[in-house]
Amino acid sequence: MQASKFLRFVTKAAVILYGIWVAFNLFRVVVTPFTHALLQRLALKGGRTPPPLSRMMLDVIQMVLTQACLFIAPYVVYNSWLRRTDTPGEMRPVPTESAFPAQAETPLGGDDL
Repeated sequence: MQASKFLRFVTKAAVILYGIWVAFNLFRVVVTPFTHALLQRLALKGGRTPPPLSRMMLDVIQMVLTQACLFIAPYVVYNSWLRRTDTPGEMRPVPTESAFPAQAETPLGGDDL
């Protein structure tokens, strides 16, 4: 029972921390064009070539995608605890007879034979 409580605590902490980190990285995606404009002005003042916007956006988007993938596993575990309402005693099998309608007794070609 102790491991379950510890797992819940660690999972909840991971969801909160990774959620904040993913939100921060999404904020970086929004701010990157503005950062590029600032860097472009500073680079031109200094007589250097500014970095391309496409490369900056690719780096930020790659970071968001990898961090979102790390966020998914704890979120799925945490979300499974929130939605667990059925217990094994309340689950009932679906009858197979009502799942499929009875086939007609006519052959495949119908009555045109």
